Amino acid sequence: MHWLIVEDALRDKKGHWFEYVSTFVAGLHQLGDTATVLAARDAQPLIIKSLDAQPVLPRSIWHRMNDDSGPVRRLVRIPAHSLATHRAMKQYFKQHGYPDLIFVPTISVHHLAAWWRLLSGSLRHEKTLVLLYFVETPILFDVVTGCAVLRPNVTAHLFRYLIRMLKPAIDGGRVVLAAETQEMSRGLQQVTGIPFVYLPQPVRPLVGARDLPSAEGIIRMASYGGARHEKGSDILQSAIARYLRERPQTRVQFILQWIDDFRDEHGVLITKDAALMNDPRVTYIGNYFIQDDYGRWLERTGVMLLPYRKSYALRGSRVALEAMVHGIPVVATRGTTLEGQTAQFGASVLCEDGSVESLCEAIRCAEDNCASLREKASARAASAAEYFSMANFRSMLLAKFSQ
Repeated sequence: MHWLIVEDALRDKKGHWFEYVSTFVAGLHQLGDTATVLAARDAQPLIIKSLDAQPVLPRSIWHRMNDDSGPVRRLVRIPAHSLATHRAMKQYFKQHGYPDLIFVPTISVHHLAAWWRLLSGSLRHEKTLVLLYFVETPILFDVVTGCAVLRPNVTAHLFRYLIRMLKPAIDGGRVVLAAETQEMSRGLQQVTGIPFVYLPQPVRPLVGARDLPSAEGIIRMASYGGARHEKGSDILQSAIARYLRERPQTRVQFILQWIDDFRDEHGVLITKDAALMNDPRVTYIGNYFIQDDYGRWLERTGVMLLPYRKSYALRGSRVALEAMVHGIPVVATRGTTLEGQTAQFGASVLCEDGSVESLCEAIRCAEDNCASLREKASARAASAAEYFSMANFRSMLLAKFSQ
């Protein structure tokens, strides 16, 4: 089977897209399939060379979503990007023909009109299957009702309208809409009235990622990926500062990947803590990982610190999946998808949403019980690796298409 992976966010190493797409390409090749990757037209040479990608897609929309553009300009980008995507795909099909399966790994409202037009036109009489995969959507978790709700803006309502426009292609068995978590798939179906399926995002064991306990008894607790408000990076930083004050004899060394500063919900810029930057018990990683760096950092990690806010309640975390696959326990927020996943495939200590005090207590519990948590996580690592694998993803997808 030949896959066409279409990802305009594949531009550089910012975010998880390079690792994300690389996982799919490597996994498909191991399963005997082939894959062609389409990337943004301004993709860096390293990206193009590493994945043998074709830079034919419009300039990445994901990297422009959080700029300072006004609401009108952001709204105009939706039809403009869809039109550009439609043109790029039509040109590609004209030159290269149609694959067995088209996979759009992180589709957004900016792409939906393009794929509706393609499915109604160029792809209408083809046997090509299409998978549209959602990792971020304009729906929220309502903590009062416990249900998913649509964001109260024009973009969200346009998203729902365009999803419903895909119904004929979905009913015809040519298109599958999927989400990375069970909670998101249920929420999207509830909000749109259109069927979504859950496909667990695949991760792969990384070079050097194995359990190497410190001879000095040091426990390294880490948070990888870009620092963001919704990931609780500000709460984590405050909790670490408090923990080191209250427990000066701790065996814990903290590692925080903090590439860019960010703003909280009030627009206040959150920067690295100056005192922590000068504390030998804290390491800040200020760059993206290259080659096997991530595997080497995982090798040193005893506990993963992921106190994501409940605004993340419907979404998943690739870092959490990688922790489970490698037998690393997780500190996670109660009520998020991480709670359920780690209960089934790993080991975790839970904290309350946005609470420095609760997070400090969770870190203390993780330090005091690190050995038993690691034992539990390690015992479940093989099961996690099998479930969050490319083979399982492919099997579940093809089963859905064959229904």
